Amino acid sequence: MPSLPRIRRSTRSRSGADDVARTPQVAELTAGGLTWVNAVGPDLDTAQALAERFGWHPLDVEDVVSKRQRPKVDDYEEERYVFAVLHFPVYDKTVQRLNAGELDVFIGQDYLVTLPNR
Repeated sequence: MPSLPRIRRSTRSRSGADDVARTPQVAELTAGGLTWVNAVGPDLDTAQALAERFGWHPLDVEDVVSKRQRPKVDDYEEERYVFAVLHFPVYDKTVQRLNAGELDVFIGQDYLVTLPNR
């Protein structure tokens, strides 16, 4: 039986040095009454600012900044949004290995927020 490649979650940068705090990249696009916000590598401040703007539950903010969140889907009917944590394989060319990638997604009536973490 063929074996599947191991998926590993990295905790250090490829150079071996500790990760340096980086400013998250935030992009926003609005058209036809729908807003899409994409925040790459969100920190706590960015996640809290977005939560304030869109009215998210505080536990969802914790899940966004958590490094080891399990895949899940939470439906907040009263607040009118859905929160999903998705995991998928990401190939790292530098070490020729699959790592685990995470995408946090918030879907509201008039917005989509994507928060990719690697």
